[in-house]
Amino acid sequence: MFRNFNALWYSCDMEEKKDEEDSTLNEGEAEISIAHARRLVQSGVQASDIGIITPYAAQVLLMFHKIQFLMT
Repeated sequence: MFRNFNALWYSCDMEEKKDEEDSTLNEGEAEISIAHARRLVQSGVQASDIGIITPYAAQVLLMFHKIQFLMT
């Protein structure tokens, strides 16, 4: 049912901001998360096997836009 998996927890002390709906976002954490994902893909991990978890809607949108920019 479950495959073997690895988890990476990375804490970084970077400036958090609030969006107009008071959701939290952090540009530095987004950049680090995307860089880790990019390195995993470059090392042979399927992008569909990578998950980045954040509880903040603003962070999800920020990362989505950054990833879309990389793919164009």
